[in-house]
Amino acid sequence: MANKIKDRLIEELKRTKETQRELLEVQIIADKIGYATQFGLETDEKTARSAYQSGYYLGVQDGYIECLQRILVMIEEE
Repeated sequence: MANKIKDRLIEELKRTKETQRELLEVQIIADKIGYATQFGLETDEKTARSAYQSGYYLGVQDGYIECLQRILVMIEEE
């Protein structure tokens, strides 16, 4: 049972890390096209909101990955 849970956690961790890489790529591209300027000038609310959300979700992914890694460590210690 523990091995099955561990395997599922590892798969979830891989999937989450891939999502995090993709979000980071989106954020880098947004920086390159100047979303920061648009956010500062408040000329494009939709772009600003999208940029904020991608940054927020990157932070969420970081916390989620850390949580999954801690759970794996606990399972391995059992």
